[in-house]
Order: sequence, then structure tokens, then C-alpha cells
Amino acid sequence: MRTRYCERFGKLRPYQGKANAFISPACGLLLVLILLMAVNLQAPAFAGEDANQPVEAKGDAPIESLSKWPETLKAMRSELPDEVRIDMIIRILEKEPIQLSLARLDEYNMYTWGGEWIFYEKHTYRMDDIPLKPGVCRKDMICIMSNRRFLKLMEELGMLPRAKAGELVGKDIVSTLSLYRKLWDEQMECTDQVKKVQYRDPNKPTRALPAYNIHGRPTLLGVRFKMLALLAIAGNLQLQEARSAVMQVIDLAIEQRNEFYNNPVYFESAAAHMLVEASLYNRQILATAALGTSVEFSAQEAIVKAAGCSFKSEKVQRYTEIITRYGRLSHEYEIMKNPPEGSLTVRYLEPISDSQFGLIINAIGKAKVK
Repeated sequence: MRTRYCERFGKLRPYQGKANAFISPACGLLLVLILLMAVNLQAPAFAGEDANQPVEAKGDAPIESLSKWPETLKAMRSELPDEVRIDMIIRILEKEPIQLSLARLDEYNMYTWGGEWIFYEKHTYRMDDIPLKPGVCRKDMICIMSNRRFLKLMEELGMLPRAKAGELVGKDIVSTLSLYRKLWDEQMECTDQVKKVQYRDPNKPTRALPAYNIHGRPTLLGVRFKMLALLAIAGNLQLQEARSAVMQVIDLAIEQRNEFYNNPVYFESAAAHMLVEASLYNRQILATAALGTSVEFSAQEAIVKAAGCSFKSEKVQRYTEIITRYGRLSHEYEIMKNPPEGSLTVRYLEPISDSQFGLIINAIGKAKVK
């Protein structure tokens, strides 16, 4: 019998049984209809003037069958109280082996269910910022730290021998990168509105970035978050066995940046949107991963200091806690007089510029040669 809520909130009775015991048969049909309506959300198109462009129909519809939804998504989309849904998710994650948690790290909703990320440092995000200003991708790290599956993997991979954890994460980065490349290329083929009018093919369909799984298939946004989460794990746990895979990701991210910087083919606003929302060019996370997998811990601070930036460390809660700093009930955390300090440390670089990112990557290369 679980009594987690009674102890902390004092308003829910202990319960037993499976998650679906919470839902009465009388409201089951209504719940299904509500859930199916709720997923008809898409990420916005890149250029407002292209709102009336034709949209590719094939593969753009959200999941039609509830049976295809991940267990965690079913919990999130139910109408149960937040504390109940959170506990359902925790129980799902507790049963997942590490390999399954890694495979499911591309579930987009797990990064966006908290809501705190939407408003964090919103004034630093301007769509016409090319080159990208430092800090525009800060919300990615908030999304990642709000994902309980990420917190679980940080904890459980950290308990493995470092070589074993590095092997697991490195292999997953390589396979995820292959899938990401495929989805990125597909998206670029159907994103002609990124280009200025004179460079477009009028016969090509256009498509906004799909946020949710399409007929059970992974999406670009979900796989992107998975990759960034894997990089954050590799950098934090100092997984040197994953270094080669991390460098492959950095190479692709720099290619994406160069594709959109100062390229007359693209609208600057559309290019910025693609870089911030869909590309892997998150300098904070890339540099954190490169340092953690390539350079001894004692030398990392010297490289960062020479580049004029610094690390930030946050104490976050375990994935089994009902209230977390960036989770669904983050507002409850904010109003606590003495919020509890988490037991899990997440370390990442403060916002950096293109030049600072270049200095760090170059310094890492020289350190490895020496």
C-alpha cells in the first residue's frame, strides 16, 4: 500500500492496485475522447507569412489509437490529480531497466510536462538572432532536468562502472545520431518555408515541426531532446568511453550552424527557429559533454576559465520525489519557505557565445594532443 501523498500533502487516501484502477468505467469513453482531442497540437510553422502554405498530409497526423501511447503519456494525459499522475509515472519508471529507459528517452512529452521551461528566461529568445545570442537555448536544460527519466538515468548510470556506463551511452548516442540525421533530412525536405520566396520550389509540400509521435514513430523534436539528454549525461558522469560519439554530434551541430548562419537562402527568423528548436547546436550542452568526456576533471575548470565562462551546478531531486524543482509541481517547490535541497547534482556550462564555444572545443583538441 502506497501512502506517499498522505504523508506529504495530507489530502489523498492510500491506494492499491494498478494505474487504471483510478479511472471509473463510466468516464472511460469520455476520457478517451478528451485525450484524442488533446493531442491535436503541432509546433508552430517557422514563418508567419507561410501559414496558408500546403501541409504534407502523410505522417502529420497524431497518434489515432490510445493503445499506441506510451504508458507515461497515458498517465500525463489523464484527468487525475497531479500527485496521482506523478506517482503513476514514478511507478512506471521504477520498473524500467536502464536499456529501456534509454530507448524511451525520446518521449517528447516527458520534457515539456512541467511547464516551467516555457517561461524561463523568455526575454533572451528572439527569433531574428543570427548569430544566436548566449542563453537562447537555456530552456533545453530546463526541459531535460524536468524529465524524470533523465533523472533516473543520471542516478542509475552513475552507479554502474564508468566504462560500462560509457559504453551504453556511447552506443546509444551513435544510434540516436543516425536516426536524428534521417529525421532532420526529412524535415528539411518538407520545410521549404524556411527559404526566401525566390529560392523555393512551389511544388514541394511544407510541414511544421511535429511535436508528438506520429503513428508510433519517433519525431525530430523528441529525438533531439533525447540526444541532448544523452550528452548531458555523458558530460556529467565523465564518460570518456563516449567521447568519440560526442564529437560526432558536435561535428553535425557545427554543420547545422554553418548551414543557417549568414546564408542568403534563408529567412533569419526561420533559420533561428530551426537552430533553436530542431538542431543540435546547443553550445552549453555540447561543450559540457565535450569537456566531461575528453578532459580530466581537474583540467576542465582551467579551460572554461580561459574561455571566460563558468560551470553551474544544481542540486535537483530524485525522480521518485513528488515535487521537483523543474517538474509538474514546480510551483509548489517555489512557494516552500525552505525547499529541500536535492541529492542529485547536475553540472553544465552557463550560457556561452559562439566564440567561447570555439575556444573550448579548440582547447579540448590541444589538451588531447598533449
